[in-house]
Amino acid sequence: FFVNDLFLDAGGTLWAGTDGGILSKQQHQWTTLTVADGLPQDKVTAISQDRHGHMAFGTDSEGVALYDGVTFTRLTSADGLIDDHIKTLHTDPAGDLWIGTESGVSRWDGSRFDSFGTSDGLAHGRIADITTGAKGRRWIATQGGGLAVFDDESWSAIDSRDGLAGNHINAVGIADGGTLWLGTELGLSR
Repeated sequence: FFVNDLFLDAGGTLWAGTDGGILSKQQHQWTTLTVADGLPQDKVTAISQDRHGHMAFGTDSEGVALYDGVTFTRLTSADGLIDDHIKTLHTDPAGDLWIGTESGVSRWDGSRFDSFGTSDGLAHGRIADITTGAKGRRWIATQGGGLAVFDDESWSAIDSRDGLAGNHINAVGIADGGTLWLGTELGLSR
């Protein structure tokens, strides 16, 4: 299997999103979940865990599947998701699920979506990674517009004109002490 994402949940289970479904390892037991089990698509691109402890799986073209351990619930553009092509998932400290797609980002609060695209101030539509930093700011890696920053009220952007190595950001992480690291197509920035 081609592995697209790994996630260690709060209970210690390792989850792998692959091109052939989901693999999970609890203690020494491996389990596979596929379309045959209710997953909307076997190509799983991103994994997170929601505020209720349910797993969230992003798919290549069929939206997000929430999994309560028994049943899959599908969230798609018909429900308000900005795009069904999921690139990354991130659960913030408040428990909201942030979904990065090919066309922008959506926030799922457990009952409804808020979606943001370039017309809302997002620097670029293709999202590669999301994390939450100090003061609840969302740091959103775009693939073409640099780093988008959202403070729950407005958007701003940091790009190569501000000193980033490149505007195609593939990964964003925050180190101990609050240092922000960015993996770009031209190297690391901080």
